[in-house]
Amino acid sequence: MRPVDCAAGQYFDSNLGCVSCPGSCKTCSSATQCTSCSTTGYSPNNAGVCVPSCGDGLIVGSENCDTGNSASNGCVGCRIQAGWTCSGQPSVCRSNTVTTPSQPNTQTTTPTPIPTTPITSSPNLYQSGPINLNSNNLFITLKTRSTFTFATTEESQRFIKTSFKNVQAPTVYCSQRANPELDTFDCLMIYASGVPNQLFSIDFSFNYQGQTGSTTVDIDPFAVANSRANSRRRQ
Repeated sequence: MRPVDCAAGQYFDSNLGCVSCPGSCKTCSSATQCTSCSTTGYSPNNAGVCVPSCGDGLIVGSENCDTGNSASNGCVGCRIQAGWTCSGQPSVCRSNTVTTPSQPNTQTTTPTPIPTTPITSSPNLYQSGPINLNSNNLFITLKTRSTFTFATTEESQRFIKTSFKNVQAPTVYCSQRANPELDTFDCLMIYASGVPNQLFSIDFSFNYQGQTGSTTVDIDPFAVANSRANSRRRQ
């Protein structure tokens, strides 16, 4: 007699009873049909096979960009288009074409970079580039002094550890960029209730194969928002 329900991660086989799902499946309906995937950033396709979820803002597997949509300027089907450069998660894509002013006296305005607040760090881990945020997402890029090679995507995503004090802890995804940028890690913090509207700090660290590193990044949401507003007015 068939049981009422099999445990999570199992499916019912008419000959064997409850059988564990394949390793790539979190849940499944058969030995070949996943209904959800065990790896973050993957989802079942029409055949029930776990493949990268293009359009979720995470770069996994064969993807080299993901803007949060399956088709955006410079990133279509989670592949960078010719003439574009994309970075980060969710990806921000910029055209490589430089526009030359048609009038000799035409002046172009240089965008003002978003200011970064002072950070404290060990020599082995440090912040790289500006802080980017919107109402629910915070994006920070980190670099290591050495490059690291990981056996699996999951191992690379667990490499960077985070700690939050006196503020709500978000959902965090930190992933390593592809070769030759193996010293660069893009960290996306997702705040379901909105990025805190106060000064706060995030402690980043790693401890891997005898090497350690740490850095503290101070976040000032008001400074980032005001810098963007001033940049738009100057344009």
